Amino acid sequence: MECKYCGVLFILSVITLNIVTGQSRSDYQIPQPTAVVLSRGFRISIPDANGILLYAFHGKINKEIQANEVGDFYGEARTKSSGWWSYENNQYQLQRGDVLHFWIYVQHGNFGYRLDNQRYVYPDHFVYDSHYGGSSGLSGSSGSGGSIGSSDDVNYSNGGVSSWEQEYTTQRTTRTTPIFVYEEPNIYTQPQTQYQEYTTRPSRPTVRPTRTSTTRPTTRSTTRATSTNYWPGTTEPNHYHQQNQQQQQHQQINQNNQYNNQQQSQNQYNEQNQYNQQNQQNHHSQQNQNNQQSHQNCQPSITTVNRKRVSCKGTLIFEEQFNQGLLDRWSQDVRMPLEFEDAEFVLYENYPSVWNVSNGNLNIFPKLLYRVHESGFSETDIRSGHFLIDSRECTSFIDPKQECERQAGLKRILPPVVSTKFRSKKTFNFKYGRVEIRAKLPKGDWIFPQIFLEPSDNIYRGTGDLAYLNGQIRIAFIRGNEILEKSDGIPLDGKILTGICVIANGDTVREAARKSIHFGTEHFGNDFHTYSVVWTSSSIKFLVDGIEFGTDTGGYKQLKSIANAIYWEAGTNMAPFDQEFHIALGVGVGGNADFPDNSQTGWLKTPKPWENTSPKAELSFYMNADEWYSTWNSRDSGLIVDYVKVYSV
Repeated sequence: MECKYCGVLFILSVITLNIVTGQSRSDYQIPQPTAVVLSRGFRISIPDANGILLYAFHGKINKEIQANEVGDFYGEARTKSSGWWSYENNQYQLQRGDVLHFWIYVQHGNFGYRLDNQRYVYPDHFVYDSHYGGSSGLSGSSGSGGSIGSSDDVNYSNGGVSSWEQEYTTQRTTRTTPIFVYEEPNIYTQPQTQYQEYTTRPSRPTVRPTRTSTTRPTTRSTTRATSTNYWPGTTEPNHYHQQNQQQQQHQQINQNNQYNNQQQSQNQYNEQNQYNQQNQQNHHSQQNQNNQQSHQNCQPSITTVNRKRVSCKGTLIFEEQFNQGLLDRWSQDVRMPLEFEDAEFVLYENYPSVWNVSNGNLNIFPKLLYRVHESGFSETDIRSGHFLIDSRECTSFIDPKQECERQAGLKRILPPVVSTKFRSKKTFNFKYGRVEIRAKLPKGDWIFPQIFLEPSDNIYRGTGDLAYLNGQIRIAFIRGNEILEKSDGIPLDGKILTGICVIANGDTVREAARKSIHFGTEHFGNDFHTYSVVWTSSSIKFLVDGIEFGTDTGGYKQLKSIANAIYWEAGTNMAPFDQEFHIALGVGVGGNADFPDNSQTGWLKTPKPWENTSPKAELSFYMNADEWYSTWNSRDSGLIVDYVKVYSV
């Protein structure tokens, strides 16, 4: 996925970071990468060195690439493979004369290094072997044709700085010296170093297999055609004899060329076999050494899955690619939201009209209730109908009477919108981890994504008005409006991304806790992005496309102004975020907490059609449906999820 905002993120990072100098550095230098041609594709590798934590590659074919520019082919490896750190592409077939322009980034210990302005020409700077340079160890994003390889240990022990945050704060100069060192939260150190410029093309590897010697035929024609031949006793040119000699010469040349081609092919075949045999032996030897060291490289994890401790950091503990069209690990909400929560104006149901899995994506697109044929409701029923969910299907959390049944009449109506929400609760619950979700967020008035971590158990016994007593982590939250402002002109629309640790059902508390990043003119529903949260026993970090934009360090039980705080005193400093949570994916609409009163939408600054505290809030919202529903469409007004991954920490 292309990062369309990397330039802006780079500027933001430079503005928000404190740069200091004079720190010590390591002696590591990035070695010249090895380029390997595969049966289909190519691999760019560097040998392992003690202390390497991450290797990243960005490249383009026959197009120059600037330092820090996202390539047409890109990826990052968080683990080595057979003694090598590699990027592997299995789709692009190199042609003679192709030029691969690339730069690589290596995190070695607490330092970041980058090797810029690399230019490899095929076949001059490539070797031919399927084992040389190890196998792909990629993880994270891959560009066009890139492959994702095995496992994925990101080391956050250097203060929680993500690899891509480091990458996009480096200066654009060819170097193999350290770029910075992390010392304190939000403080980067840039050491004073000497830069090494690479002005020559990389050379071919000096170690090559011995070419097999072959004896050429002993009989070869040495007769060359003269410029002119004559008939005997005359001065007329003998054209027939001349043509005959030329034909013989051409035949001999063709035979020699055919022989040379055969010998060259045989030599290359012998050379390839010898080279493969040597490297197969080296590959197996290195693999055995890696297997012996795997236990030593395991760093203890604090993550639990379904109440069982995970052994090692960086373990992929959950993955959903939505490739099979089946959601056997997920359950769906079938209920109406409680009024003392956010009371979003939706009915959560499993109607196929509002969700599907296709092309490797989960798609959730809410619709008006009376436009969903499976519901059986008409527009009149919204104001006067009765809705009852079968008790065997209703997923009531607290109050079945309110969550599973409703009679419309007077100020009270049936939920005007149908949506759905998926949960991993029945199969996957965890405490502490790194979550990555690649998704395209919804666009449309009064609509918002639900990419949440929600508590799996009622540990702190929250009921009634004590909503969110067990907390909620909103990994990526936007308001889908194209234009939305508070009455004082402060923007609130889909250009503002927030990560929220929800501890109460009031927007005042949420505004104080949330962290934001603003991209100016780009709505987050315009494209896919990777939204992440790193949840540990001491903090919760929010990231977008690998760039950290907010951190929460807990301490909620000390907030005496919050009624829930007294219940967290027996918990840790991160309470209530010190218990197992599960993943929730859905789409919400309206509600009484996420859209401040007196906000205005659109170029005409149309007032928000309901008041959060009004008993007629849902009715007022529905009566304005002609305006807000016209901003929804079947392409953008839904949540599209590409994948979900969770790693241990």
